[in-house]
Amino acid sequence: MQICSKKYYLVLHVVSDQIYYTIYFLYIATKDQYIIKTAMREWEKYTCIKFREKTISDINYVRFQNGHG
Repeated sequence: MQICSKKYYLVLHVVSDQIYYTIYFLYIATKDQYIIKTAMREWEKYTCIKFREKTISDINYVRFQNGHG
């Protein structure tokens, strides 16, 4: 699965229907955080994928951050 936009590019190999994520809030504007979360809700509406905020025990997760890597 690939998600592309002007600022963000994400490639995932999905093993389960749950994708754990974290947003590095320090460098992502509130507006962009809203866009990311809205996009996740859209994916949830049309696929079996569910996004959940990562917890301390989650090892594999997606980290949204501004910039490279």
